[in-house]
Amino acid sequence: MSEIREQNEKRYQDLIKEDLLENAILCENISDENFLWWIDEALYWRKKGIEIRESLFGKKSLENTPYYDKIVKILIEKGSYKEAIKWNKKSADIKIKNKGEDTSEILINDLYFGESMLLLKKYDEAKAFLDSAYAVLDKNVSVINQEVLYESYLELENLYGRYNSWADRSGMKVDDRCDDCGMKAIITSKKIYGEESVKTAEAMRWKGISTRNNQEALEWFEKSIKIYLIVKDNKKYAQQIFRDVRQKLEGQNLFNEKTVESLRWFYENSSEEFVMKAIDEFAEGDKIKMKEILNLV
Repeated sequence: MSEIREQNEKRYQDLIKEDLLENAILCENISDENFLWWIDEALYWRKKGIEIRESLFGKKSLENTPYYDKIVKILIEKGSYKEAIKWNKKSADIKIKNKGEDTSEILINDLYFGESMLLLKKYDEAKAFLDSAYAVLDKNVSVINQEVLYESYLELENLYGRYNSWADRSGMKVDDRCDDCGMKAIITSKKIYGEESVKTAEAMRWKGISTRNNQEALEWFEKSIKIYLIVKDNKKYAQQIFRDVRQKLEGQNLFNEKTVESLRWFYENSSEEFVMKAIDEFAEGDKIKMKEILNLV
């Protein structure tokens, strides 16, 4: 038994209750705390929590489906896509049996199916699930929580964007619903978070990422940067959007022929302070080269 498992087992034994539901919640809390650093440990405690819930509610209870969905997320992060699909199907089947095929609760399962199929490079199947998720969103837009709506549009935009990248390379038709989801994410964000919120800036940044036209992408990045500039502690946003700008203009190869264009565009559309934050993650030698390009040394 690993040291981290021993620590978690001790904690579980110290806090175990007579109430089984409280013990399931304890397992889930331990899983959440381990998710970022110990993915196998997070999965172990999620499954342990599910075992307890199934002993209380049965193996085909609608009550359990949100917890099956959380296991799916862990399995996708772990890279266990086929096992993720099995758990996702279990959750979806129960929801469909109890609430029907078009219920808003099935949205997360369609998204997970779509993501898993993309990762398995089963693009036709992926697109079918993405289209299903889009249809569910469209039908249930008035009843879905607005924050969930925002996140769902962003996720669909991201997944359609990944599908479109493959379609572009393969000579297939790209799907315009990617653009539609991007715009709806921006509109929804402005409505619930505000015109100058980080959420709106992030929606604009994702619109730039998913847009296939580089000039249009830069226009969205510029709008996003204007919001980031007024955000306190914006270093992580500076670094993220600079990576996005570079990806659009030069790919992943640093200091190729497009690097000067990327740096100068970023400098002209932000500020010296923002640029310094953006390049702070690079090695010292690379930072010096970048400053020399911008005549900042």
